[in-house]
Amino acid sequence: MHSSGRFPLTSFGRINLAPLFVELGGFLVSNRGYSGLIVPSGIATDSFNQYFFRSLVDGNRLVSLYDFVNAVGLFEGVGHGRFKFCLLTVHGAALPQTFAPTYVFFAHHVEDLSDKERQITLSADDIALINPNTRTCPIFRTRRDADSRSPYTAACPYLSTKRLAIPVGSHLLSDVYDEHGVPPVQHQAETP
Repeated sequence: MHSSGRFPLTSFGRINLAPLFVELGGFLVSNRGYSGLIVPSGIATDSFNQYFFRSLVDGNRLVSLYDFVNAVGLFEGVGHGRFKFCLLTVHGAALPQTFAPTYVFFAHHVEDLSDKERQITLSADDIALINPNTRTCPIFRTRRDADSRSPYTAACPYLSTKRLAIPVGSHLLSDVYDEHGVPPVQHQAETP
């Protein structure tokens, strides 16, 4: 799979069939069509899938990502109660630049998707600001959680592509690990 060239965005690290299937589905959908898939939520959050997720977001093709925890047994016999999957909707071609995808995280029931407090919109720029190194999807439980991160990401120089020492506590605001799961090299913070 790695060397086939067939899956340039998802054949990184350990091979998982779900991302390969999603990448193939994204190529097969027509420019006017939509693709809706049920896949593990790691399609948007795992470092091995960062290039694929980034292509969906930067290409303005992601319509929605609805993340579920299988705690109430929506899928009997699949994983365990903490297993996460998502309903991923992708458009065949770029949507208007004014469009921002809708996200819901940690849903347990389908009814959770209609809860306006849980619906979050994140643009490609938002994701780049929050997770500049991997551009994987940040996870928020509520809109309030997502809105509260804005002053911190704008004010903290640590949340950039620079590899600086991270003070305790700040690392929870961003994915500071590189694409191989290695923490950034510790440097002395530069003084202006």
